[in-house]
Amino acid sequence: MELEDRYVTSTPEGVSLSLVLAGVGSRGAAYLIDFAVQTVIDVAVYAALSATVSTQTSSFVAGGIYALIYFVVTFGYFVLFETFDSGRSLGKRALGIKVTRLDGSGVTFRASLVRNLLRVLYVFPLFYLVDGVLIIGSRRNQRLGDFLGGTLVVRERQGAAAPLPAASWQDPRAWSAYQAPVFGWAPGAQVPGPGLPPGAYPYAPYPGWLPPELVSWDV
Repeated sequence: MELEDRYVTSTPEGVSLSLVLAGVGSRGAAYLIDFAVQTVIDVAVYAALSATVSTQTSSFVAGGIYALIYFVVTFGYFVLFETFDSGRSLGKRALGIKVTRLDGSGVTFRASLVRNLLRVLYVFPLFYLVDGVLIIGSRRNQRLGDFLGGTLVVRERQGAAAPLPAASWQDPRAWSAYQAPVFGWAPGAQVPGPGLPPGAYPYAPYPGWLPPELVSWDV
């Protein structure tokens, strides 16, 4: 049983490429992070321009500058990050996802521009729901901008976490290797005095309720 949405495509060399698609949860969380960053920038720019206003004419000039900056931040933010950071905005990087083209190659400026210009529709809150339904219901987890831009949002590839030495797969202490190892021993074992007991092995402490395949699940 697979609990991940996968998309399989072929490279020009004929090699099959399997991509794990990002779900609506991860994409929504990434967008909230990006929206928070954009809001901070907009507020900072507004405060800076407001401090320069002294006359009615200067207020018109400041308003025009702010409108231009607001447009650039709203649309250019995603396009610039996705084009120059391999399909990752700050939110996508934080959630471990990125934008790619349908063949798995890096997103281009044109594709990113097309997919993000559709964000103008977000002035109508209904389109957040429309995009959410499309991501859940479409075969490739694509929103409207992805359909028009020919793009996908996929999860970053990560190395598998192998069980640590001297611990079986069933041992909860082998369920994650992401933390710095510490020395310990099996629960209930007697500790023969101070120092490291015989047969002790390094393990990374981790909550005993997540098996390995759940550690990197989509949000």
